Amino acid sequence: MGRYTIKELALTNITTHSNTRLTEIPRRGSLAIIGPNGAGKSSIIESIYFALTLSPLGTRNTRDLVSWGREQGKITLVLESDDGDEIKSIVYIKARDRRAKEAYLFRQGKTIATGVDSYKREMAKLLGIRSVRDYDDLLRLSAIIPQGGLQEIAREMSKPSKFRELVEKSIGLPDYKRAVEKLEQATLEVDGYTFNIPRISSVHPAMIASRSKNYKRLVEKIADTRENLEKIRKEIKNSINLKEKLEDETKRLQALADRLKNEVEELSKKQQTIASRLESVKQKIKLLGRKKDEYENAKRELEEARKALQLLPRVEEVAGLHDEFTRIHELRNTIMKLEYNKKELESILENLKTIEENKSYYEEYEGLAEEYDKLENQRLQLASEKSSLEKEVENLNKQREAINSIMDQLSLLLNLKRTGSIEEDYEWINAKLKELERDRDEARRKLEELNREESSIASKIEEAKKALDAIISATQPKCPVCGRHLDENSKREIINRLEESIVNYSNKLKNLKNERLRIEQTLSIIEDQLDRAKALLNKLSLLKESLNTRDLEEKKRKLADIERRYNEVEKRIKEVGARLLELEEAVRAYHSALDNLEKLGLDPSQKVEIEARYRQLTGELEELRAEHDSRIRRILEITGKKRLEDALVEVERARKLLVELKVKARRAGELEEKIRELESELVELEEAESLLSNLEEEYMEIERLLSERSEELERVREEKENTARELAKIEATIEHLEEKEGELKKELEVLSKAKSKMITAIMAGVIIKDTQEKLLETTRQELESAMSEILEKFGLAYREVEIDNTQEGFEVYVKTIDDKGRIRKAQVSNLSGGEQTALALSYVLALQRVLAIKLGFLILDEPTSNLDSERRSTLIDLISNLANYDLAGQLIIVTHHEEVIDSVDKTCRIERLGGGVLEGRLLGPGSPAIKL
Repeated sequence: MGRYTIKELALTNITTHSNTRLTEIPRRGSLAIIGPNGAGKSSIIESIYFALTLSPLGTRNTRDLVSWGREQGKITLVLESDDGDEIKSIVYIKARDRRAKEAYLFRQGKTIATGVDSYKREMAKLLGIRSVRDYDDLLRLSAIIPQGGLQEIAREMSKPSKFRELVEKSIGLPDYKRAVEKLEQATLEVDGYTFNIPRISSVHPAMIASRSKNYKRLVEKIADTRENLEKIRKEIKNSINLKEKLEDETKRLQALADRLKNEVEELSKKQQTIASRLESVKQKIKLLGRKKDEYENAKRELEEARKALQLLPRVEEVAGLHDEFTRIHELRNTIMKLEYNKKELESILENLKTIEENKSYYEEYEGLAEEYDKLENQRLQLASEKSSLEKEVENLNKQREAINSIMDQLSLLLNLKRTGSIEEDYEWINAKLKELERDRDEARRKLEELNREESSIASKIEEAKKALDAIISATQPKCPVCGRHLDENSKREIINRLEESIVNYSNKLKNLKNERLRIEQTLSIIEDQLDRAKALLNKLSLLKESLNTRDLEEKKRKLADIERRYNEVEKRIKEVGARLLELEEAVRAYHSALDNLEKLGLDPSQKVEIEARYRQLTGELEELRAEHDSRIRRILEITGKKRLEDALVEVERARKLLVELKVKARRAGELEEKIRELESELVELEEAESLLSNLEEEYMEIERLLSERSEELERVREEKENTARELAKIEATIEHLEEKEGELKKELEVLSKAKSKMITAIMAGVIIKDTQEKLLETTRQELESAMSEILEKFGLAYREVEIDNTQEGFEVYVKTIDDKGRIRKAQVSNLSGGEQTALALSYVLALQRVLAIKLGFLILDEPTSNLDSERRSTLIDLISNLANYDLAGQLIIVTHHEEVIDSVDKTCRIERLGGGVLEGRLLGPGSPAIKL
């Protein structure tokens, strides 16, 4: 599954955003969200972080994210992976509820999590960070970097212990350590006995297993001792008879001991003499051994230099391509000029084509315009006849004065136009009365709504006044929206906003009161109209029954005929007018093309000449492009690269390597001379080693004889006392072992039950501890490689990172090659501010790679704030490199510095208008849509 990027974000009542929607965000490249301080930029980043972790990004309380005076806020975040997998999260934040938040997670339109715990668990699983128990800190280090975050990471990297803690926290090692600590504090309860789990670092799993053999050994020893006891008792009885013989033997042994003692003393003196000679020879061999190591190192270095020099022809060939890049640059400039001329000719040819295509439409347009004028005159004549006939009908209607008087009064009262038919007028009057009744009910409803709205606005005015009084009276005022402390300028700005809000609300309240008075007057008029109309309608109902309409039929038939003819003419006028509108665009294009040619001093008759020039220019372009492409292919074939940018890097690298190889050629000559000198000294080493071997053999022989005589002497001395001591020793041993027998039986039963549980616990701890070290070392190596690769693309002097695992922690160095080809290392604390920022940014990007997080975006909140000009310039260049090499995928930067615009692909500007309203303006083609 691919990595997720941000597709859409919607905020409702979140800090300064009442209803903000950010859509059509580019999935690749860089986007800058720019606006002044306080415009609500950082709130967008905080909302994205909260939707992913359900935790605030900074020190802000969760409920403070809700807009001032609102009961609830809502965050909607949509993520989409490279392969089309869509994740949608909806989070509600309650301003007054202690639970504060509700969270829902959807995948491909299906609900996969509701509630805080399941939401975070499923989100971690989707983003590929299940190995870290609480991933809030990990996102702050690898995907959403808050203001000042890069500088904080750089400071941590300059301290080995702090940087190691940072890496451990990133991969979740604190969770492993807590597991081991809990395991070592645990105890086992077996048959009333309590067993502590030994410290994992000091106990081998085989310890308890070996205890199970003690009882068997003890039983065997008791049986052997009893058997020996019986033998010793018999021997004691026999020893009494042999006493006199033992005394004679003792004298003999004493004489033998004196003789052996003299031999031991002579052998000891001879051993000391040989030992002295051995020490002297060893010192000499040690000295010559260093020469041997030096000889081996020189041979190894010479071999490496010879291997490197084999690359010299290839490197010289690649380095010689530098002039080819200069010619390619010249060709590109010429091609650009010719392409510009070609586009001008294409525009001229397009105008000529437009004239040919629209000429027939132009002629049709002229004919229809003439027809339209004739139809308009006919329509005016029929309208005159129609008006005359309507007057005749009106004269006939005067015969019905009584009815018409009432109808006129009703028409005047109800503001209705007479149709000429009493029945139709009567129906219209009834409809109008119903409409007035609906208007009366609507006016009453609006009065109720206005009363509620007046009460709401009065409440808002009171809240704004309280907030204004709190800020004015407070010694250390805080922002009522975000809770941060305000300086004097920010305090004055918020006071002005609150005062402006109070004035706006007061004006709105005044307008509502005026509107309420107007509706009350309207309601009074409508009710009066209804009463008067109903009275007249009762009279009309009595009079309309006697109405006779036969005299009007003939006039109505004539009027209908004229109206039919009038409608036919009217219809034709519309058809002609519609066709004229359809042709207007073609006619405008025709005239526009003629005007364009006239501005250039050309006319349609020059088409053949222009087409010939266009073909000539096209041929020249193809030749130049062919030469351009040929040179590029040659460069790519020689360098073995697929992109010209990579080939240029390869050429520059070859030029540097050429210098290094020349240095190594000189070094190779020096090494060959040194090796010849060392070879003569190694002969002396071989002679000394031979002498050492002979002395060591003589020393070992003397030591063997000395050991034999000493052992024989000791045996003679002890043999006189052994017989009397052995009986008592065996009896005491038997008694002691019988007492221990019962204890060991019970202990063996208890240990057997505890053995399996304890071995399981110890093995689990050993595995966890071993996993910690392996995981940390693997992460260190992968971070070192990834950071080096990323840092090289930033275009700085330092191209390689080295992370040493020392006792103090992770010591970070950066490497470069000086003018003399020597490798130099520098600690983080010795780098400039801009270089430290670049190193911190390379760590953030490398962490995403190493941990394989499925987040394809990087968000930087105010990365250029509080930076001096040197650091800001360096960071802006880094942002440009991030986009050029596609290192961050989707890069989003929140800032108020305008100079960032030139280094990003898309820009969205956010500004605050009066009354707390936000405005979002889009800059650049393809910029994301934002509704505020």
